[in-house]
Amino acid sequence: MITTRRYTSRSVAAIVFALGALSACAERVSSAPDPWGANDVVLGVGNPAQSLVGTTWVLRALDDESMTRDSARTLRFEPAENGALSLSTTVGCNRINGRAQAIGSRLRVDALMQTKMACADPLGALEARYASLLAEAGYFGVRGDTLWVHNDRFTRRARYEARR
Repeated sequence: MITTRRYTSRSVAAIVFALGALSACAERVSSAPDPWGANDVVLGVGNPAQSLVGTTWVLRALDDESMTRDSARTLRFEPAENGALSLSTTVGCNRINGRAQAIGSRLRVDALMQTKMACADPLGALEARYASLLAEAGYFGVRGDTLWVHNDRFTRRARYEARR
């Protein structure tokens, strides 16, 4: 026996509205290297601090400028005391170490210490911009093998890829 249902215009409108709301929440998928726009905010969910730890992140973009495929530009987080994280990073000249704390999608970086080797430009200028990124970090997001770091105004400052 085949049963048919009649839908009123109200029920059809409700279904269309619900589908529209669901599609607005759907995750965007793209084969492009960076499917999110520069002003999109990608925030951590679940236990995002765990997604930072134990991965070597390679810098791929800084302030909307793509970086060369230099694998020496790395960032790494490791567990530290009291729930904090230790960080170590470089863009190819000086080493920078410090402390970070990730709570939800918030990221706080402090106690930065940097070696003092003289770095010729353009690497020296890049390092100065990168140190500014670390000092201004406010939010982060991890999606798959990509890490984004935003400042307190939700402006994306950097994109990293996990090195596997």
